[in-house]
Amino acid sequence: MWMIVTLADAHTCIRVCYNNDHRGLSSDIIAEHIIPHIMNGPVYKIKEIQASVKQEFHCDVSYKKAWYARRRAIDILYGDWPTSISQLPTYIQELQRSNPGTVVVWDHHPSSTPSNIIFDYIFWAFAPAIQGFRHLKPVICVDGTFLKGSYRGKLLVAVGFDANGSMFPLAYALVDEENNRSWHWFMRLLRIHVCGDMQNICIISDRHHGIINAMRTLEEWQEPLGVHRFCLIHIRSNFIQKFKNERLKNLMYGAGVAKQTRKYENFMNVIFSLNTEAYAWLTGGSVRPEQWALCKDGGYRWGHISTNMAECFNNLLRDARLLPITTCIRFTFNQTVDLFVKNHKVAWDEVYRLPQKSWDKYVKNEQKGRAHAVQVFDHRRGIYCITTAYRQSHQGGNAQTVDIENRTCTCGKWRELRFPCSHAIAACLGVASPH
Repeated sequence: MWMIVTLADAHTCIRVCYNNDHRGLSSDIIAEHIIPHIMNGPVYKIKEIQASVKQEFHCDVSYKKAWYARRRAIDILYGDWPTSISQLPTYIQELQRSNPGTVVVWDHHPSSTPSNIIFDYIFWAFAPAIQGFRHLKPVICVDGTFLKGSYRGKLLVAVGFDANGSMFPLAYALVDEENNRSWHWFMRLLRIHVCGDMQNICIISDRHHGIINAMRTLEEWQEPLGVHRFCLIHIRSNFIQKFKNERLKNLMYGAGVAKQTRKYENFMNVIFSLNTEAYAWLTGGSVRPEQWALCKDGGYRWGHISTNMAECFNNLLRDARLLPITTCIRFTFNQTVDLFVKNHKVAWDEVYRLPQKSWDKYVKNEQKGRAHAVQVFDHRRGIYCITTAYRQSHQGGNAQTVDIENRTCTCGKWRELRFPCSHAIAACLGVASPH
């Protein structure tokens, strides 16, 4: 029994140690506490774990202990890496059995034996994605992101675009590093198992030497089978690192997105007058104009200037980067299924003849086209001169030549975006063309 005989209601001593990290509060105990949060997604931030522990146990925990607790919780829920790797062949076999047409390719280590199989790389592409690519734009963004698990590695992804401009995941690979060998291996399998014999496929990527080397040396990607274009955002980043000038950066980006050669030349002339070295860098020093400028591209990019779609998909997979390998592949499968279900519902509920975004663009172009003036140049060949209407800002009155048969307009939009501009629609509306 205890009896209080004195009470000091006001404490005057000074706390010397501010570390309240109780040694009895182990990472295993914290792991049990945060498991419900990890079930919602393995990306549970360390600061959030520390705050949750502080609220629940009234103790401060170090970053290291919180990190180990999260790692332990992931192992409890999804299994550890050694167990996951041993389960991978069985899971892959079941995945292919339940999804006929799904492609999985292994690349084994040279020291691998039948009794002790060691793999370096693994590539997979789900059957619906392979079948769906035949109906997509022939444009693919490729990118890589790093894993955060016990075994460091890289996840390579290839993402396409559907008619509504939404992302369409095509293929994945787990490799040790982004280098010449891994990208060469991935790009070859992408061509063989996803692209098949399709021609004029545009690959958009950053300037990673492994991708450049693969596109340059692989027979499967030589023209006319495929072309290689660079992400304009990455080119701008490389450009500004070398030429630290805000005006040059804006001029370079303006030249990159210009759809008319005349506007591109105007931007480039200003760049030349400001910095001849920057002009040389953009016109063949490090990159060629057709690799980054939209109007010089030849229409292969279908208006897509960056790899943002692949990077957005990598953000969707950020949870998977913490997971063991088998769970990581299962996660990509679930994400792909979710995207397919979502897009299928959008397509099923569609009431227009075109996807919603394309229809909105068409309506906007049609409204503008009705205000244009149409003059026939050659009725039989379908060539017209379109004069744009004047706007309140005193802009307009520009003349554009439309060739209906060849589907071109001097504004450049029809060829680059593969979608009729307002001038093309005006030509169709203004004259009863036999085409």
